[in-house]
Amino acid sequence: MAKQHSKRAPIIQALLIDPFKQCIQPLNVSSRDFDERWCWLLSCEHFERVVGEINQSWHAVWVDEAGLLRDPVPFPQFTLEGFNGGSPLTGYGLLTGLDSMLQEITPPRINGHTLMAHVKFENWGNRLKPDDYLDQLLRLYLAWP
Repeated sequence: MAKQHSKRAPIIQALLIDPFKQCIQPLNVSSRDFDERWCWLLSCEHFERVVGEINQSWHAVWVDEAGLLRDPVPFPQFTLEGFNGGSPLTGYGLLTGLDSMLQEITPPRINGHTLMAHVKFENWGNRLKPDDYLDQLLRLYLAWP
């Protein structure tokens, strides 16, 4: 019996923008399989990419597709210089690189320290109540992989 070889999607490093902790964390993610794992990381049902340029390299930040459509906005927001026309993005963001055709996902061409200089986090403690984010804090501090 011949052994079957499964084609696994390449694993790349990405940068998680965490608006709750207001930090950047490197993560290894699948570069092709947009699956439940990405939805879990971003705490959403559907996500979208927002394309921008940092240090003359194209990147994508993946965010909750409906983040700003909810009323009230349930998660902290952040702005990312060079993305979304300076408008806020809601919830977690996952930064990846993009090839020159803006099609293939690649590792980011910057590190977390450089990215942090381009991110401005909302002072969300003034807007959200503990009941709004208790589930997120439990997820972050008790179950983060």
